Amino acid sequence: IKIIPNGVDKEIASLSQCSDCHGQAKVVEDLPDSYVLQVARIEPIKGQLHVIESLAKYADIPIVFLGRSNDSVYMDKCKKAAISRGNVYFIDQVKSECVRIFYKKAKVHVLPSMRESPGLVTLEASMFLCNCVVSFHGPVVEYFGDMVQYCDPENNQSVESAIILAWTSNKSRKLRRFVLDNFTWEIAASKTYEAYKGLLLK
Repeated sequence: IKIIPNGVDKEIASLSQCSDCHGQAKVVEDLPDSYVLQVARIEPIKGQLHVIESLAKYADIPIVFLGRSNDSVYMDKCKKAAISRGNVYFIDQVKSECVRIFYKKAKVHVLPSMRESPGLVTLEASMFLCNCVVSFHGPVVEYFGDMVQYCDPENNQSVESAIILAWTSNKSRKLRRFVLDNFTWEIAASKTYEAYKGLLLK
């Protein structure tokens, strides 16, 4: 058995923008200068409602959710909580190559999910020096070590503490460097090639 890690496009921050990205740039311009971002489908397993509830006392911190929803009941709950709290923005799904323009203005990326391996969006967010919050579920420590804030995705106090710590911390290049050294698609491809080559030599 050979373990092949997930990866990130190491050129993601420097890729040229497509016409759709130029259109989304106006959406980003209308957002606050800094915010807590979550890129994910809007569904219970991803924990958007916990994010809103956990930051109920911090309405001055903008929250941006980027992703589509296939669960209208859950979406309605999130929107009701968002209206009650205020300063919450919902952006529908965009092309994958356009997501990076939303990462650029984010101070924190949060993914309080019930399962990830480890969350490709967190790897991507690290390329833009976002302070990241992740769930302790799934193979996350192997990817992020002590360079992110961990939370219990079902405990609002835990989510709150992790996000506030990330929000009040300075940005660091440490996670970005670690991901580039260990978790790019080039590294994943090389490990896959070596695994097949090893089988053929047996």
